[in-house]
Amino acid sequence: LRLRGDYLAIVTLGFGEIVPRFIRNLGVFSGGVNGLSALDPPSLPAWINGPWAGLDFGIQQDFRFTTGN
Repeated sequence: LRLRGDYLAIVTLGFGEIVPRFIRNLGVFSGGVNGLSALDPPSLPAWINGPWAGLDFGIQQDFRFTTGN
């Protein structure tokens, strides 16, 4: 497509609305609104604990983020 100016903006906004709806409706493949289930939870190689977190000072290896459950 050779779009310019306003037409390019309208098509870009359209794709911005269509693509997320398309992904949400592919719940079997993408996990829908819950996201991609094949991704590992985020983690850090190390984390520093201290009195600001109510813990003794120390380094925790393989720090993993949780959902708070």
